[in-house]
Amino acid sequence: MISTVEKEDLLRKLCQILIDKAGLRMAWIGVLNRETGDVIPLYIYGVNDGYVEKLKINIKRGSPTAGGPTATALREGRVVVNPDSRTNPDVEPWREEMLKRGFLSSCAIPITVGGHTEYVLNIYSSVPYLFTEEELELLREIQQDISFALERIKKEGYLKIINTAVEKGHEWVLITDRDGRILYVNRAVEEISEYSADELLGKNPRIFKSGYHDRGFYTKLWESLTRGESFKAVFVNRKKSGGIFYLEQTIVPVSVGDGELRYVALGKDITFQKQLEDTIIRLRYLDVITDLPNREGFISKVQSVIDRDRESHHVMFLIDLREFTGINQVYGTEIGDEILRKIASVLQGILFKRDVVGRTGADEFGVLVSGVEERDISLVLDKIFHAVTQPFSVRGKTIRISINIGSSLYPRDGLTARDLFEKASLALSFSRQEGENTYRFFSKEINSLVSDYLEKRESLEKATREDKFFLYFQPFYMTESLRVAGLEALMRLRDDQGNVLPPSEFIYTLERTGLIVELEKALLKKVTEFIKNTGGKFPVAVNISPKSFKSEEFVDSVVGTAGEVGENLILEITERLFVEDPDYARDFLERVRSAGAKVTIDDFGTGYSSLSYLESLPVDIIKLDMEFVRKMVTSDKSRAIVEMVISLAKKLDLKTIAEGVETSEQLEILKDLKCDMVQGYFLSYPMPEEKVRSLLI
Repeated sequence: MISTVEKEDLLRKLCQILIDKAGLRMAWIGVLNRETGDVIPLYIYGVNDGYVEKLKINIKRGSPTAGGPTATALREGRVVVNPDSRTNPDVEPWREEMLKRGFLSSCAIPITVGGHTEYVLNIYSSVPYLFTEEELELLREIQQDISFALERIKKEGYLKIINTAVEKGHEWVLITDRDGRILYVNRAVEEISEYSADELLGKNPRIFKSGYHDRGFYTKLWESLTRGESFKAVFVNRKKSGGIFYLEQTIVPVSVGDGELRYVALGKDITFQKQLEDTIIRLRYLDVITDLPNREGFISKVQSVIDRDRESHHVMFLIDLREFTGINQVYGTEIGDEILRKIASVLQGILFKRDVVGRTGADEFGVLVSGVEERDISLVLDKIFHAVTQPFSVRGKTIRISINIGSSLYPRDGLTARDLFEKASLALSFSRQEGENTYRFFSKEINSLVSDYLEKRESLEKATREDKFFLYFQPFYMTESLRVAGLEALMRLRDDQGNVLPPSEFIYTLERTGLIVELEKALLKKVTEFIKNTGGKFPVAVNISPKSFKSEEFVDSVVGTAGEVGENLILEITERLFVEDPDYARDFLERVRSAGAKVTIDDFGTGYSSLSYLESLPVDIIKLDMEFVRKMVTSDKSRAIVEMVISLAKKLDLKTIAEGVETSEQLEILKDLKCDMVQGYFLSYPMPEEKVRSLLI
């Protein structure tokens, strides 16, 4: 007689492990009714939504469901694979329901007990063609293990009832005295541990100690027992032969009178479940050295990312460690393995949780960066190069790795994970031919984009070191009198040929590389010098980038500058920064305004609901976006918006400035609407410092 409790526990946990650990979509086990030929579902785990209940499978020939994988597996006693639910005619009766739930491939595994096929395990994946010959070998191994386990349960039956109720239903029973000396073991203890009762009686349970648990584990155990509390845990123990077994064990303190105390250990051997779980993870998904997904695991995870988000761009990098075999030969494989673990760690450290990192070969790593724009690929590549080629310190030795990188882009280069992997591998082969620390993208356009970025970054780093950035100034005027009200400081760069470059040529790269923070600090000093040298005749407005806005060090520089020049410093910050983090923005603005500076909201009205922030944020000026200024001449709606903002600002005691004034008609409308200040090409173009000084005389 098969133990129903153990059988149910085994089969239920098998389904759970396959879903939770192997990343499959759904698993269910059915039992065959030999009289009717019906397959009756027993255990279901994963994404079901009523699917299994609708199957109604009968294995008898002539039945409309007899040709499906489940019926065939039960009838013929072999593993049956459905490679692709979209095209396989054998799953026609269930295709629509399968595709609704993302079951793109499946496998039916018959399970025999006593020489008869009694059960069938069905597993489903969101990946077509998942069950290759390699996976089938693993599945056949699992099939044999399950059959063996059920045979064992059938042979052993229920444990014989002994004199105490404690023994009922438990495989492992061991009793010790207060000092931990073993007084009793049942037959299961002998079988599981491989020690005889004579070898165990009088000994301490530490005889099973494997070294897996630390001192804290045993401290916690004895603290619980001395308080009279039970202690429950999974014990990793060692058999007499040296093998490991896993025991799900509860130790209960029991008073037997006259001050005597016994500790009763009730346990269950879960070695098979742990080995099954470990086997699936190790063979199917994980690299044992780095704990990253192996090649198949990486490709599977990448496919999952693509399936979740087919609208975004994703970029795959394959990173080859050059001459890594030589490192193993010179330093030994232990140091080589440690380097691999360090590389795995730094790659995970520079990426987001949504991204995927894997070890795809002996000396190769794979990275998928999700949701990245093409123009940002250069930045990601740069981060990877810096992270992996840095010197690694391992056991007192400093080792530097040279690499090659091949890359492909979804959807430009492929629509599946395997397509991207093949394209990236091809690109990597070309990179290897070009020498160490080189990269190659499968797409020529991306290669060109990355090359341009890296060249521009190097050029900007050089320009920053050589102080080639300087300031232009564009005046803004009082609307009624057209007297100069102040100046806006604008960043410019002089290239090696002496040409003056506008921000559109360099600002994106500056922000992506992080150079912008140090550069804006330096330009802030130039603004301070300009204000002092011109006697503070006019205030100067300075634009603040998002990176600088969030830099505590930069905030300190702003506060210091404001303390020197007071209201002659105006900070211009885009309204987007207010909306993204209102609390931080409020703290920032209160600090700089308390130091004496003024604050302008730049690009006001460009798509954010900012009106609710105006009352609470400490600002002085609202700068109307040029798009509204441009459109208000021909659009009544735009004019109404401008009028509303100006009116609201006045009620809140704020000043307004309209940028992008390019015609006399725009200027006249702004006068009529009582806008305080105006700025634009109609009044003045940006000009170098020498020219603006003459304006101030």
